Amino acid sequence: MALYPSPDRVAPRAPPPPAVHRLVRWSWAMLPLLLVSFVLAYGAGALFMHALDVPETGLLSTAGVAGWLAALVVVAVGVAPLMAGVLLARRALRLGAGRAALVPLFVNGLLLAWLLLSTFLQLAFA
Repeated sequence: MALYPSPDRVAPRAPPPPAVHRLVRWSWAMLPLLLVSFVLAYGAGALFMHALDVPETGLLSTAGVAGWLAALVVVAVGVAPLMAGVLLARRALRLGAGRAALVPLFVNGLLLAWLLLSTFLQLAFA
């Protein structure tokens, strides 16, 4: 008696619904939107620096608590597409996308982790 069924007895998997493919495409689409969010974050950071009287070569974190809050807002604007890409890929994975959702999940997740880590290390120690 075999432990595993023979390949001809295994039922084929049903293809995932079209909504899953749409979620994967939207997860990939968040990567080009990262450029737009960087431009918006740059503009918001420049406005906050002007409002808090931080020199152009300074960091927002040098302005105290208000500077740290402003930096959090700028970072949140900057990484919002990556967060959305991770969430969309996770949802697609749960709905049965399989490997098609794993790649954008890892790409968005690694970029998100790198951006958050490098930004907060720069704010804290630079």
